[in-house]
Amino acid sequence: MARPKKDVGDRRRQTTIWLSDEERREIGQRAEAARQPFGDYVRRAALGRRLTAAPSIINLAGWEELSNLSINLREILLYAREWRDLDEAGLMGQIIEIQMQIERLGATLIGGGDPDA
Repeated sequence: MARPKKDVGDRRRQTTIWLSDEERREIGQRAEAARQPFGDYVRRAALGRRLTAAPSIINLAGWEELSNLSINLREILLYAREWRDLDEAGLMGQIIEIQMQIERLGATLIGGGDPDA
């Protein structure tokens, strides 16, 4: 993956630090676990910033799916507010379907796969 271009004037100073082989290996392992390039990890750590892991592809897909589910829930709520004569059976069917999708998504995000499988 190509590195994004930096703004002009951004990060123009290079700093060298000396590390033992063990320190370099440990920092490298931590950067890899956080799914961050070595330099970005060191910079963030030195500046006292949060060292959160970049989301994995599975989590990115999960967030996208979660966004779609939240849109569906919002539409159901808007429908329920606008109409007094609700088709309760149809509404409950939609809610149950969304609940099942959320359960499958949760199982996927924690590595359990499809709970129905």
